Amino acid sequence: MNAIGPPLLAAVVAFVVASLELITSSYPRTFSFIRKSWSLYAYAALYALIAFVVQLGWNALGSSVSATGSGLSNPWVRALVVGISVKAFMHIRLFNVTVGAKSFPIGIESLLQLVEPLLLDNVRFEYLSGIDTFIDGYAARFTDLAQVKAKIVERSSQILSGDELAGFAASVNQTTSVEAAMKLYLKLVGRKYFQQTFH
Repeated sequence: MNAIGPPLLAAVVAFVVASLELITSSYPRTFSFIRKSWSLYAYAALYALIAFVVQLGWNALGSSVSATGSGLSNPWVRALVVGISVKAFMHIRLFNVTVGAKSFPIGIESLLQLVEPLLLDNVRFEYLSGIDTFIDGYAARFTDLAQVKAKIVERSSQILSGDELAGFAASVNQTTSVEAAMKLYLKLVGRKYFQQTFH
């Protein structure tokens, strides 16, 4: 267990860190729409695999490679450090090459560009599809755009205030369909509060 334990710990920590970073940065209140997305778990598993290999290699090199710092001589502590930092490490780029309008990173991040954009696009597509399906049922029941906007702005005032509320209200008032207004509101409050508003 001592040989395989630290790499497994690094993999588990990297999986959790990659998942949480994606969820909290892009889908903080709407995670339920991507909960069953295989691409989300494949994305996190990519970092878990990298962390596993890094930690396994570090263990195999043994005394040939040393790390200085608080507790880094302990393989379990190193596993935690590897798991937490592998995502940041894999996004190191030395420079970018621009071809037309597309920019490509050159560096360690180049390796990730083979699969990561595809996985993130798939997560985004599944997310948008889930939101559209969810919203369609409510949009069929609440068809008056002016009433929907008024209800959204009124309920938003319980969460937002000042400039945030003014900006959100302006965004809602610029929408031209019930679906668009409801999507903005859903992203702000999440599924549960949305359902309480449009019950």
